[in-house]
Amino acid sequence: MKLSLGRDNIFKRAGNQSMEIEPVKTYFSSDMKKNNFMIELKKCYQNPHEIFQRVMKVNDLVFINKKNNGDIKGYLFYSFINDQIITINDIMHKLIYNGYAFINEKYRTTGLLQELLLFSTNYFKSVYSETFDQLLFYAVTSNPIAYRSYLNTFNTLKPKPDERISDTDILITKFLREQLLIKNECTGNPFSIRTELPQRYNENMRQTLRAPQLPETQFMHKLHINEQNGDRLLFYWVA
Repeated sequence: MKLSLGRDNIFKRAGNQSMEIEPVKTYFSSDMKKNNFMIELKKCYQNPHEIFQRVMKVNDLVFINKKNNGDIKGYLFYSFINDQIITINDIMHKLIYNGYAFINEKYRTTGLLQELLLFSTNYFKSVYSETFDQLLFYAVTSNPIAYRSYLNTFNTLKPKPDERISDTDILITKFLREQLLIKNECTGNPFSIRTELPQRYNENMRQTLRAPQLPETQFMHKLHINEQNGDRLLFYWVA
């Protein structure tokens, strides 16, 4: 399906900020935008260039939240152009992969990720409303703080730390692992996977993630998810 992004690609303005959406390759064809993104990546990762290359390879569309003075607050990336569909309880769901999220440092405690998630989810629902009754979004992370934001945004999100795994969860995660070219879960839990993703946090970021004693952190420890080994939590939500 071809998307019409509008003349200036601005979908929302509120107060002193705006939300924009662009094809990833178009957005990063600007050296200035690419350099600004790389500056922020370098604050968190040992290997920012590998992260950027994967973002470019995997994703089709980027949502950008920025202030009207041009200050970028955060990015949310998706891959959606492959016509992957999963049928759950006789309902066809369009699959949409949330391939990356990045909130600039000074906006990480403002609820911005949740704002981006809600806006982008509603955007895709409007795009596919005449084609699909429901959409199934999925993502992977080793970041318990980010996982907490997703949990607080979507009541349909799976897994939840205090819920049992259902037969439906097992079937869905098996299908999603196939999309990600992951053959096996790494701990016996279908939501725990081992990848070859290039993500490697630097020590400052690891200290940040270790600091809060969150239930989500304990949940990831229980699943033996180790970011440096390529372990990730696979999760999904339905909208």
